[in-house]
Amino acid sequence: MLAESAERILEVTDADRHRGPTLAERMSERRRLLDAYDELHAREPERVDTLIDRLSHLRAAFERVGVPIDVSAEVGMRRSRRLLRLVFALFLLLPGSVGALLHFPAYRAVHFIATKYSGTEADVLATFKLIAGLLLFPLTWLLVGGALAFHSGGLGFVVGLVLSAVSGLCALWLQETLAWFSRQRHLHTRDTSGFAELLAERTALAHDIRALLERS
Repeated sequence: MLAESAERILEVTDADRHRGPTLAERMSERRRLLDAYDELHAREPERVDTLIDRLSHLRAAFERVGVPIDVSAEVGMRRSRRLLRLVFALFLLLPGSVGALLHFPAYRAVHFIATKYSGTEADVLATFKLIAGLLLFPLTWLLVGGALAFHSGGLGFVVGLVLSAVSGLCALWLQETLAWFSRQRHLHTRDTSGFAELLAERTALAHDIRALLERS
């Protein structure tokens, strides 16, 4: 979990990055952090432990504020873009709600399977969720398509398959959009000076982590 937090603050404070990282880049960076931890902790245990304590306290501070540790420093957004987000959320409300209800059994099954068989390791849990999701969510689409096939034949199967998959995507977008509005609410009601201090500490911590990684 701390490796993931370190990875996220390195990404958000990377001034040279102009696009979001790919999944492969995320996994590569996390593996690099985990490999470097063993080597550096053996050589400089006190320095590494200090960084881990700082990271743990920083993550807890961001959680108290109610925003993720990799929130953008440029939180302001023009009113027109906020309005566009609102229109997008309203457009997604109906298909997203249907998709959430349709995929809820599969979602709960994925969560149950992952937590039951993966243990407490975050990386293993994520892997189990990915595998279970790849199996159970398409099964949901097939069941919807099969139900419509009884009434409309092959065309009903295709329509059900496509619409159920699209509704699941709408549900995901709706969840992300609502989460964005929630973060904005927290950001606009926060203690501005205290939040600026958190951002400054995050930047300093990212600099120290990079400096330590260069020694590995």
